[in-house]
Amino acid sequence: MKKLFVVLPLVILTGVGFGLYSWWHSPATSSIDSGTQEVSNVLGSETSLKSWQTSYFVTSMPSSLRIKTSNDALESGNYLLTSKTPRISDQIGVTVAKLGNNSLNELPAVKLRLNQPNIYAAVANTYAPAASYSFVNEATYETSVFWQEDGYYAAVVASGTSARRAELNVATRAIVSNWSWR
Repeated sequence: MKKLFVVLPLVILTGVGFGLYSWWHSPATSSIDSGTQEVSNVLGSETSLKSWQTSYFVTSMPSSLRIKTSNDALESGNYLLTSKTPRISDQIGVTVAKLGNNSLNELPAVKLRLNQPNIYAAVANTYAPAASYSFVNEATYETSVFWQEDGYYAAVVASGTSARRAELNVATRAIVSNWSWR
């Protein structure tokens, strides 16, 4: 009986500790109605932009983003942007590389999206350069833009939750529409 009074509180304490640990490290479960969010963006909330320069391009990005990783190589560059706000899992990948003798539609990332129209819907973005490819995946929310110039291509791929689609679209638009090759 004495062992029960010692073991039972330890088991309960361990269970409570495990529950709190699981809750603390779980992804956010609250959701925001994306319609409301997009309306608030349309009704005048402004996104402040900051300049972003690499050896390949100059553009602007929302000040709510930070550069998490940056890798400049001889003929390519890879960059990962994430939100400055904790527990927001939005990511924007930017890739610049030499195209070589390939055409843009031969790139594996573009080919994948072209071959799976049931997953990646081709869209026309007014802010994207002419002869670019733009896609949206509604299920996992991803928006992507691919274009080329002077033997190089650029890819901007933003992914996150559907609830944050407005922010992802604003960020993608800011990066692509302010893009200037060096």
